[in-house]
Amino acid sequence: MLISVKVLKKYWGVDPQSIVHVGAHNAEELETYNQAGWGPVIWIEAQPSKVRELSNRLPRSHRLIEAAVWDVDDIDLNLNVMTNTESTSLLSLGTHAKEHPTVTFSHTIPVKTKTLKNLLNNFEIPELLALDIQGVELRAIKGYGSEIASVKWVYCEVNKAELYEGCCLISEIDEYLSQYGFSRAVTRWTIHKWGDALYENRNLVPRSNLSQKISRSVVKISWAFDSTISKLKKLARRFLN
Repeated sequence: MLISVKVLKKYWGVDPQSIVHVGAHNAEELETYNQAGWGPVIWIEAQPSKVRELSNRLPRSHRLIEAAVWDVDDIDLNLNVMTNTESTSLLSLGTHAKEHPTVTFSHTIPVKTKTLKNLLNNFEIPELLALDIQGVELRAIKGYGSEIASVKWVYCEVNKAELYEGCCLISEIDEYLSQYGFSRAVTRWTIHKWGDALYENRNLVPRSNLSQKISRSVVKISWAFDSTISKLKKLARRFLN
């Protein structure tokens, strides 16, 4: 997560008692979720090898579901597995190939898609929905239907450009979620035109006070400074090469 759990809790008041995390991968967030007292978590992952690994180490209070999440149920698609596995997507590489040239296509796995509405039908609606599924975040959100209006926070990967062919762009997520009462509270970008964003449900999350607004502004300024340094380093590497 580009925006740490600690920062989300301290400055944006995110403190969910239930989480659905789509795109579990290696459950990299497990330790920080536990440290913050967040959870329990329902983890959803499409890669069978990752599901097998996670089934042996997730706490018993957590749930693990193997599924390729989409906005329509039972569509036959190919999961494009990448060499680093974390960039694996139901979409093909777009500008990602240029932004991250060391990450390449490995192989495909045939999958049958599932919607969140179908997968979570027998579960309580989570307070936090976290999505890291490489360009199909908006499809996943749409597949949850009107239930999304009862979620307090949505944390998801966002894109300024089509890093994956036909991927959702941040403006599209903004527009869709606004219909259900959400506004984008904070965004942190990488120099590769993708980032992470937190959306707050204005109908369920209290408005921030002046002190919180000032603290959040300081955090954002520090991120802007870090981003500027990263861009300068990138330019320097190009110049030296």
